[in-house]
Amino acid sequence: MSLLIFFLVIIWFPIMVYSWGREAGQSNPPSSATMRLQIGDVTAIYENRANVYKMTFTEYESVKKVYNAYDISKEFLDNYVNTDVAALTFRTGGATWMIRQQELRKMIRIIHGAHPVPVVMTCDIILPGDNNKELSLSVRKMMFPYSFTRQSMAKLMIGEKVEKPVTIEYLLPKFLKIEQRGKVSMVNLLMHPEGTEDAGTRQRNITFKSILATDGNGRVWWDLSEEIDDENFSKFLGKIPYASGSDGNMAIITFSDKVVHSFFSMVTGGSIITFYSLFLFIIHGWSRDLISFRMGRIWLYEVPQADVLYALCKEVYICREANMWELEEVAAARVFFMIRSGDTALKLSRFHGSPYNPNTNKTMPPVTRRS
Repeated sequence: MSLLIFFLVIIWFPIMVYSWGREAGQSNPPSSATMRLQIGDVTAIYENRANVYKMTFTEYESVKKVYNAYDISKEFLDNYVNTDVAALTFRTGGATWMIRQQELRKMIRIIHGAHPVPVVMTCDIILPGDNNKELSLSVRKMMFPYSFTRQSMAKLMIGEKVEKPVTIEYLLPKFLKIEQRGKVSMVNLLMHPEGTEDAGTRQRNITFKSILATDGNGRVWWDLSEEIDDENFSKFLGKIPYASGSDGNMAIITFSDKVVHSFFSMVTGGSIITFYSLFLFIIHGWSRDLISFRMGRIWLYEVPQADVLYALCKEVYICREANMWELEEVAAARVFFMIRSGDTALKLSRFHGSPYNPNTNKTMPPVTRRS
């Protein structure tokens, strides 16, 4: 029976609480999102807000069918329901690029320079709720000097045409997981790796071009699109609802953990190992406090009675002052015998009766002369 209680308390109960905290609660898909692309440290060339579409039951079932033959991907999708999944679609055409001529010349100098230039794709996600928590995920790539991408980028900056589209590999995050603790991470279970690049399971290639307005005012905006001519798109991504390329959009799919009470969010936000460590720490502290409380009661009721020991010592001095040497010897021997060990002092000085009875006589019989 004790083994069963140990199993329930130490093993089964933490697993039950952890599982309930992870599965129970309300769905919490993003309420809005923004994507922007920035080259170097100048004004972003692309920035757009997303249209957020919550997947219906039928749409999510169609997603599951795409990965029905892949056990790991299927297991990941089974952990969510359709209300936890949302599609963020972004228009390929960004807003008018508002950049000053001074910044434009600076960007062209940077692109023509001999140092690597960072390209950063950032996705800002806002979750619904009272505090409208904002999460951010950035993918950073480097454009190396004298590459075709940088040469083509420099031509686009000054309005020249290029022969091929400008492509940056593995820049667009495709599947995002939003955890209870407010962390965003990329999912790498829903695409095959492209060659030897592990990033090919998480991010997609982006092509972009500049479009000059026809009003003659020199206004420019940038058009970004996801490459859709690879195996991953034809085998998986193109069969998912709200796929990129449809209606001139780019799509990101999000999987959100359910939201529960703040206590369970704190407890279950980490791993099961973290939760077990917290649980055992609480059990250890509780058991230590219980033992300390018991030790306090033992110390209070089971220690040698100081007033009894003091009375015995005082009898020795009374006998000495009365010149009763033999009686003093007996009293001293009794004191020495009592205090020679803690157990002896405890037993011989204990109350004569119940220690919880306040009417108990605490004194021991006085020392008398032997006959």
